[in-house]
Amino acid sequence: MESKYTVGEGDEVIEIGLEPIEELLLPDSALVSPLRIKEGMEEEYTDTLFAIEGAIADYYRENPKIKDIDVINALKNIKKDLTKEYRDGCLEDMIQMRIHLALGFKRRTKKEVLLCLAYVSKSVKLHRRIDGVRGYLNFIIDYI
Repeated sequence: MESKYTVGEGDEVIEIGLEPIEELLLPDSALVSPLRIKEGMEEEYTDTLFAIEGAIADYYRENPKIKDIDVINALKNIKKDLTKEYRDGCLEDMIQMRIHLALGFKRRTKKEVLLCLAYVSKSVKLHRRIDGVRGYLNFIIDYI
């Protein structure tokens, strides 16, 4: 199923067809992936991590009422099914679209993408526990 990426506003909207995300993923056997992203390894995954966190930050700017739990749930949904199509404009859709675009520049295995989603999810949970219901969102908005 082909994904579409919409650019522009009003009468100036352009829809761009994108390859299915599964066609952009490398086979899991193509690379040896770590079991998790450890401290200091983030640089290796900057493109994918930035894509995920950038989508979250942009969504929060547009929807300031969301909470960290909404981010946790969105990440959990995507981890369950990386290729599922989500409702246009929802947080899952925005994150998935950014991952899709990042894969166009640097292909990764499904396992690597899932590791990045897990890494961000762990960060959200940590900031939420320390800084409250919008701890992660308020943290990330200052950096992205």
